[in-house]
Amino acid sequence: MSRLEGALKRAARSLRRRFLPNALERRLAGLELGAGDIAIDCRANVGVVTAVLAQTGAEVHAFEPNPAAFGELESRIGTQGSIHLYPQAVLDRDDTVRLYLLRNAGDDPVAWSGGSSVLPFKGNVDPDSYVEVEAVDLARFVLELDREVKVVKIDVEGAECRIVNRLIDAGAMQRIGTVLLEVHDGRVPELRDETHRLLERLRNEGLADKVQTDWI
Repeated sequence: MSRLEGALKRAARSLRRRFLPNALERRLAGLELGAGDIAIDCRANVGVVTAVLAQTGAEVHAFEPNPAAFGELESRIGTQGSIHLYPQAVLDRDDTVRLYLLRNAGDDPVAWSGGSSVLPFKGNVDPDSYVEVEAVDLARFVLELDREVKVVKIDVEGAECRIVNRLIDAGAMQRIGTVLLEVHDGRVPELRDETHRLLERLRNEGLADKVQTDWI
């Protein structure tokens, strides 16, 4: 391959990365979100998913409890009429809870914000380093909205199972079209039994298609 051919191939790859939708955008595009729809991003972090959801024209509610990440989220996303940002955790109840920070959070609070968790036993957090944050009962939040929710993304670093169980028990799951769920049993052994029980419940109650655990 000549130097010119190599340069052309590199330029083509760069153009594809710039103008073609990435995997996240393709997956969310399949949900056909648009103006008038509601999307909820639970643990938005610095807004990667939030931004893609907002581009559809949907009304987006984004929750991020980590103060450093929330500051970056506000800076990147800003305040628009259809985007609502909340410096809160999402749980199965309204509460004030401890959000445990990663061990390296002191080096770069934003870069190390993604894995912060309400679970003190999560392997990469420092159980002695935390901030107290407000937590919102997601089921209550969904039930109090004025219309149904098209999609909810839940990636809250370990509390997902109890949130989804609460959504089902409270009847809020009936008001949601699709849940994009990240489970953490592979990295947090203490969550394996709980996750197994939830997945079995989803299969038994016909919710396995609605609650998608393979989205990323």
